[in-house]
Amino acid sequence: MTGKRVVVFSAGQSEGGSDWPPDGATGFVAWFQGKIDGIPEEYRAGALVMLRGESSYDGNEVEIEITYRRPYTEEEMEQARQAKLAMWSRTRDAELATLARLRAKYDNGPMLAKGGKR
Repeated sequence: MTGKRVVVFSAGQSEGGSDWPPDGATGFVAWFQGKIDGIPEEYRAGALVMLRGESSYDGNEVEIEITYRRPYTEEEMEQARQAKLAMWSRTRDAELATLARLRAKYDNGPMLAKGGKR
């Protein structure tokens, strides 16, 4: 499904703070259910949970990310259109400036000064 990716929770164990899930299974399930309950019902079935773990000499680090996708709102689509238009305009302006510099450099170049052809 395409659409806006909404992050419900994303943190590593060392940065999870007070919202990090409890160690016990019962507490974890209640914490997790709270996160799922925060997702609009029509998008819950498509929610994703990513668990990443890394072991090192310093210890273990766990990261949890809970996301879901939903359709873009009209406002978000308009913002995306405006951003694309602004990027196109900046690109066009930069290309026209480059074209002007190249024309200035080569239109009056040595070949033309000596009667050469373009």
